[in-house]
Amino acid sequence: METTGGLTKRLAFDELGAVDLAGPEPEALIQALRHPTVEGFSRALELLQGTARARFAAVQETAVEASDAVGEADLRRLKRQFSSLKNTFLHFEVKNEFLAELLDGRPHGDEGELLQHFEAEVEASVAHLRQLKAANEEAQGAITQVVGQIAAAHDAFERQRAALTGELARLAAEVGAHEAGAEAHATALPELPEGPGEAECHDALAASAAEARQLEAAIAAAQAEAEELGAAIAAEREEAEALRAQLGDLEGQNAAAGERVESNARFLSTAQWCDEVAGTITQLGGLSLLHVQPDALHLKLVTAYPTAAVRGADPGPCATADHELSLQLLPGAGNTVYGVTLEPADVEVADIAEAAREGRRPADFVVREVTARLGALLHRRALVEEAAAQFDLASSSTDAGIVRARLGSGVEAEARLVGGWPAGPDVVHITQVSGAADAVKAAKAEALRFEGRGLLAALEAVQRELA
Repeated sequence: METTGGLTKRLAFDELGAVDLAGPEPEALIQALRHPTVEGFSRALELLQGTARARFAAVQETAVEASDAVGEADLRRLKRQFSSLKNTFLHFEVKNEFLAELLDGRPHGDEGELLQHFEAEVEASVAHLRQLKAANEEAQGAITQVVGQIAAAHDAFERQRAALTGELARLAAEVGAHEAGAEAHATALPELPEGPGEAECHDALAASAAEARQLEAAIAAAQAEAEELGAAIAAEREEAEALRAQLGDLEGQNAAAGERVESNARFLSTAQWCDEVAGTITQLGGLSLLHVQPDALHLKLVTAYPTAAVRGADPGPCATADHELSLQLLPGAGNTVYGVTLEPADVEVADIAEAAREGRRPADFVVREVTARLGALLHRRALVEEAAAQFDLASSSTDAGIVRARLGSGVEAEARLVGGWPAGPDVVHITQVSGAADAVKAAKAEALRFEGRGLLAALEAVQRELA
């Protein structure tokens, strides 16, 4: 509104005035009109046309200058006003969304217990994962040791089998040589004049039989040892397979435990994000949930109020005040409020509780009304404190709506706040002036009404009026 008025004032051409007709041309015009001739009238017409062209050029030049004055400054002012309105809308939009979430039953109040429970599960999972890792390392060490033992046993078996194979080859060679020698001796016997005696042959046969039995016993022992080593290798192979299966199970358990730890970490991150969002909403909306009972809500109100007079949409510098609001809910009726308690009790809330109870109003109605009433009262108190810093206040009403101040020289003035934030700009009305020496000035001062100005400015204006 102020920007539109300023633009209109800049583009007004009423103050241009008439073109100055003093000088020789008006005298020539008068002389031409006193002698009514064709040349005189022609001269008068030329003078009038020149004057009209000069006036039009002056008007056009003034219009160009005025339009050039309307530029970037006005656009920036309009942008700031639009940004202020947008921020106000976002402020109330965040409040309404948060209250809607409260009406839907969130938060439930048990988020802290859930967080502790999940943290305990995460710690238990981490401890179990460490135990599994230690068991896995022990199993891997045992498997490595068993594999080493199996490899050593296999090497020993191979060496013994090679030795037995060589021994068998040697024995076969000796038997073949013996048989060849026996055949050679058998063919040569007839040529010998004398052969060995029967006893010697029996002794040699017995020795050969004994040696053969020893070789067969050695072969049987080697085969039995080889079978025992094969059984041991099979048993060790089965144990190795079982250990591999156990290792796979441990790896699967480790992967599952890792997934659980990752899931718990994601939940913990989400919970932290929810806490940060709740803190941001509390800072923006001035409302936070202290605790919840089955039939009651306990809220913390952080009320922001201007500390100086409000002239328009921008409230100016603000301060905050903390209060605790307890809402008693009607059992079995959702979030219908039937009782309200405010600590500290700066404003009366009994009528709000009665209106909520009779109209079966929800919690957001009570919070909105109490917040508006607190903001108005705290703002009026700030204006009274501002006036008290300069003037001696004789009295002040409980709601800080009426103030009586001593202006000096026995003069007292009574001021009433008839309107103000958050409904609109502050409006101060001087209702009474007593002790003034000039009754006319006192009557004129009593008719003063100030919009967009605080008590201090109003009392200063009355003081100047009476001076």
